[in-house]
Amino acid sequence: MSEALPAVCAVCRATRWQVTFEGNIRDGAWGSFKPGTVMRCTSCGVERLDEANCLEDAAYAGTAYRDLLQQASDLDAQHRLHDSVQGHNLALVMAHGLRGKRVLDVGGGAGTFLGYVRGVARSVTLVEPMPGFREAVSGQGIQTYASVDGAVSAGNLFDIVTCFQVIEHVQDPRALLESMQRLVAPSGVLIVTTPNRNDVLMSLVPEFRSFFFRTVHRWYFDADSLRRLAETAGLENASVRSLHRQSMANAFGWMLERRPVGSAKLESLDVAADLFWKGYLEQRGSADTLVLEVIRPGESPA
Repeated sequence: MSEALPAVCAVCRATRWQVTFEGNIRDGAWGSFKPGTVMRCTSCGVERLDEANCLEDAAYAGTAYRDLLQQASDLDAQHRLHDSVQGHNLALVMAHGLRGKRVLDVGGGAGTFLGYVRGVARSVTLVEPMPGFREAVSGQGIQTYASVDGAVSAGNLFDIVTCFQVIEHVQDPRALLESMQRLVAPSGVLIVTTPNRNDVLMSLVPEFRSFFFRTVHRWYFDADSLRRLAETAGLENASVRSLHRQSMANAFGWMLERRPVGSAKLESLDVAADLFWKGYLEQRGSADTLVLEVIRPGESPA
């Protein structure tokens, strides 16, 4: 076993690993690579990048993480970058109702998602390690915490707790889930998203693996290992499904050019093609994103 990996799996506490990938992994923006090793826990099936190549936790409390990705760290730039995915995030939340709800977003960066739900939700709160972002959104009247533990210590509960594309970064995803569940009010919901290791492009385009595996992501889940994570964290009423956020043109671009093409469109593909592609992949479990939802039981009547 690689000495750079922990002896114990942070998801299931097992100790045996199997190498599943060795080669170039993305180190920041596309075009920058370094050698890395990904290993799978033989007990729960989660995959993990060797720790020697993982970004340190301290990078998320400053600009180092976004500098590595060649992203500007000001609010306007972050909003422009993340606005495109908020429709998907909002749809996940709206399925549970939003009006009058207390909403907490964990790892929400510049508060882009919360900006879309303010005015409808009863209250919005942000957990974010970067002080600059916390200071900026606090000036907009949003309650902030530097960590989930800080929010837990404050003793508040929330009707909707979201954690979009964060759990793959952290040292201990099981501990994060356990802590976030403590913040969910009775009858409330916890919604967690993460990249899907069974993304269809992993089997269609070999070069996609060097895009998918990256130094800023420690953990790589498929649906089964994400369910196992919820189980070991003691979460009840948990469900896992896949959600596709990319167009069919994105897949064709990868197959033709062997590199990311972003939101480029093909004239021969229309909305109907994208809807079919989305539905097909979600049904097969091969969409690009996994969604974990946990509904907390309501309080028993007195």
